[in-house]
Amino acid sequence: MQNNLKIYYPEDKNILNFIENFNTIFDKKLTNKFSYSRVVLLADFKRLITQKTLHKFLKVALISGSLEEPELKLISYKDLDILDFDVVSNFYNLDDDWEISQFYRDKKSQYDLVICNQVFEHIFSPSQGIKNIHYITKPNAYVWISVPTINCIHGEPHFYSAGYHPRYLNRLCEEADFEVLHVGAWGNRKYLAYAVQGCWLTHNQLKIGFRSKLDLAYPYFAIKDGRKNDTTGNFITDTWALLRKK
Repeated sequence: MQNNLKIYYPEDKNILNFIENFNTIFDKKLTNKFSYSRVVLLADFKRLITQKTLHKFLKVALISGSLEEPELKLISYKDLDILDFDVVSNFYNLDDDWEISQFYRDKKSQYDLVICNQVFEHIFSPSQGIKNIHYITKPNAYVWISVPTINCIHGEPHFYSAGYHPRYLNRLCEEADFEVLHVGAWGNRKYLAYAVQGCWLTHNQLKIGFRSKLDLAYPYFAIKDGRKNDTTGNFITDTWALLRKK
């Protein structure tokens, strides 16, 4: 059993540099709209695809995503499929076995990049879900997956887990026969205190000072910069991984 996983904790300065360089491209949503943990994920995604020269893809799949998925602004691609769970038809249900269903035969080994953000807390069988992602990914192609580590109940009635530790995410992916290239984590006490109440604060809301009425309930946090990553691992709110299919 592997318990000595090397977790990457993004440096605060690198996240702030990403915001400075890309906030205009994202219509200033990096500071005013996106929850800060989402911005951290984007910053690390950009760092990794630059490091590994993964900018251009033929076919990309979004698992229960949309055309507004911010990662799409950081890459180029020829074709994009949105594999969104349909409650009525039950199509693209990650809890089902896609490999044995005729409906998914045309999806086998089709995608150069699969993106799955903040979905796995909403499925009952994560082991089946990651097998399905493996099924649709081309050999030697990539998967970007993120999931909360600690979060509040949301997205009802399809909510099953408050989140996964980075160690769990790593093992889940390894047992599906993915090569885990990278596991990251982010969080701190201030962001966590708000997130478990369903308040995912933005960059501007996490700055030092009283930024909203909610801060009155936590005056201690008013003197804290909630954009700083706590690298002790005690207050992780989000984890993510870059995978490659062997």
